[in-house]
Amino acid sequence: ADAVVVDLDANTVTTEYDDLGDLPENVSNYLKRNLKTDVVKNSMKTGDAISVAFLHTLVRLIGGYRDALKFRAGEPITFDPEAFVRSRSS
Repeated sequence: ADAVVVDLDANTVTTEYDDLGDLPENVSNYLKRNLKTDVVKNSMKTGDAISVAFLHTLVRLIGGYRDALKFRAGEPITFDPEAFVRSRSS
């Protein structure tokens, strides 16, 4: 099973595949900032604080997918991966 280990005492995030570096820097910084907040540390009792931080990061990462949709009359809607990457790097 895939796992992400968040060590709040050491302020580290570790993944099985060491793929955190594959995220755009602004997105990984956003995630790290949200995991360091006192809100996360204080709300560990509910168990959902880390999930919420990752969900917000995912929304930030892929939330603009519509920018890469191509609409042409009479044709199926298509997704342009290059346009998506360009839209996320701005």
